[in-house]
Amino acid sequence: MLAAVLHGGVTGAHFTEWFGYGLFFLVATATQFVWGGFLLLRYFETKAAQSDPFPRVGSSRLEVPYYWAGVLGNLLIAGMYFVTRTVGIPFFGPEAGEIERWDAFGLITTSLELLLVALLLVMITERRHQQT
Repeated sequence: MLAAVLHGGVTGAHFTEWFGYGLFFLVATATQFVWGGFLLLRYFETKAAQSDPFPRVGSSRLEVPYYWAGVLGNLLIAGMYFVTRTVGIPFFGPEAGEIERWDAFGLITTSLELLLVALLLVMITERRHQQT
């Protein structure tokens, strides 16, 4: 969710550059925030179930696909960061084809996204081991 907050912090600036850039950041912010919120709720439900003699939380068949959606979404956003810094801004807009500069803010945000991807892959692996 921290990556969502960081993306939200630069959304306004991207809207001033071009509506499409702002929209991309707005969608990325909202998606990461909602997705992270659901993941956080799942964590607290699981923790509560561990101490409850009658737990209501079980493994959902949608849990692993949900994790995979997080892996894919965060890899796409991180990938877009690297593309815009190496090849140039793809597709449309007034700065299409221009190469953006590397910055600490973007590197921190992208590092958080990649860390989340690694954690999700561990969680997927653990779920598979629990199912066998």
